[in-house]
Amino acid sequence: MRSLALVFVLMLLGAGAHALDLGERASAVRQFTWSKAPDLELVGRYEPRGAETCTWRSAGDQEALVRAIITVESLATPRIETWWKSAVVLAAARFGLRIPDLTYGPGRVRLSTAREAVRAAGGLNEESGTLTNADVAARLLDYCQTKQIVAAVVVQILASRGGGGRTHLDLANVRAVARIYNGQSQPTSPEAAVAHETYNALVYALFQRYRFAALGEGGSSVGSGAGGS
Repeated sequence: MRSLALVFVLMLLGAGAHALDLGERASAVRQFTWSKAPDLELVGRYEPRGAETCTWRSAGDQEALVRAIITVESLATPRIETWWKSAVVLAAARFGLRIPDLTYGPGRVRLSTAREAVRAAGGLNEESGTLTNADVAARLLDYCQTKQIVAAVVVQILASRGGGGRTHLDLANVRAVARIYNGQSQPTSPEAAVAHETYNALVYALFQRYRFAALGEGGSSVGSGAGGS
């Protein structure tokens, strides 16, 4: 009975922590949505910690867009989802199990999409043929590796629109990439339409924030390209 009671208490604590986490994320979105000017104070806190130590940079404005997408996807991913998906990848790699084709990491990139992006980018400095699903999934759990993969996905999206080498991005390009990356289709309800617009607005606002921050730093570290290291 004591063991059951302990399990019950742990479940309650977990449920409470999850509810608190969801509430904080919803509050960040509300602050952004209802403020007269885009308020990114709370939203910006969801950029993964690895961003501070990752020295890899994409080319031009793509750097700001990649960071914006990863931050919004991180905001949209509850901690409990991050934990159990990380556990799936680590367990599958350890015991040689098949890794489900789900979204992983701070950029929430689907495994099959990541594998294709890595292959298209030349294996990101490795022979793409030697990379297993476990290798790619493990990369997705690392911020800096995820950043390179997301950059490769962004390049693919821009290329499909006739601008794969584009380094200067305007509102139309940013919104198009956000829409395609997020897998948005024609909304069938007002709720879906609002969710799509909120996602796109968040990405663009963060894109502008990161872009101007880079300009303020002189942009000296930007320009290694989506396939660099």
